[in-house]
Amino acid sequence: MAIDATVGGADANSYVTLAEMTAYAATQSWNATWTAYTQDKKEISLISATKWLDTLTYKGSRNETTQKLSWPRTGATFDGVTSSATAIPAQIKTAQMELSWQLLQDPDALITRGTAPQGTYLAETKLGDLVQKYQQYEGSSPASIDNINDPKVFIKYPWLRDLIGGWLGGLSGGVGFIERQ
Repeated sequence: MAIDATVGGADANSYVTLAEMTAYAATQSWNATWTAYTQDKKEISLISATKWLDTLTYKGSRNETTQKLSWPRTGATFDGVTSSATAIPAQIKTAQMELSWQLLQDPDALITRGTAPQGTYLAETKLGDLVQKYQQYEGSSPASIDNINDPKVFIKYPWLRDLIGGWLGGLSGGVGFIERQ
């Protein structure tokens, strides 16, 4: 497994290098545990974290049509900072490193297992006075109504939205209900 963190690269598979992640880990309380993992496991977790971050919808547009990853982007602004065609925002890099750490500890954390397939199902229906209730399942247990449309990575790691929320565009989750009287 090899990390390719070339900004805007056609074969890039990570926003950060293993050296950047190692330097970041050195400032965290979990550094000793991080250090004990093999290089292959560390690289796999970085690549997996990048893949999950790239499932999200971001502001702006990709800088080049040939780039493999969502970043770098143009036309995105967050907290007075405009995205650069030659750099990855610090929040995206931090999110990747934090998510990588989580996935290193639990590689299957975002894999759905259980008896009910993931999705939204009609849980109740009634014709008189029209009552319908829906329930979303994440594996075999119902998901919270607050996160019914959130990307899976936000359902499992809600803190991630706090790190990168300002760079998100489009519908990044949440649901609105209209009450009919």
